[in-house]
Amino acid sequence: TGRSLTEENLRFLAEKAFRTQVNDYSGMMLSWSQFCKEPLPERNFTFWEWFYAVMKLTREHLRGPWNDGYILGFVRKKQAEEMLSACANGTFLLRFSDSELGGVTIAWVGEQTEVFMLQPF
Repeated sequence: TGRSLTEENLRFLAEKAFRTQVNDYSGMMLSWSQFCKEPLPERNFTFWEWFYAVMKLTREHLRGPWNDGYILGFVRKKQAEEMLSACANGTFLLRFSDSELGGVTIAWVGEQTEVFMLQPF
């Protein structure tokens, strides 16, 4: 889409695809089943279906903001909350939804430094 994935992006994708967190994924092999046959935990879609939906959304609707670095994208809900908890009122970020194929979630800091998340759309 015009912007390379960062090390953090690649780590996020590895954690999601392998369904585990380890220090080093470089020696691990992802099976075909893990990639595109087995649903992700607590989901009814596979890693490939999720990733393809993210790529399609970005390519067709979010290419400019993604290339300009305005979309953080690959970040878990808890990490987004932690990142925003120290930010000023009105600060927000866009991340790809874990629960909806091709969905984006907006997270923002409210008046009492509370972090809010919109349902994916």
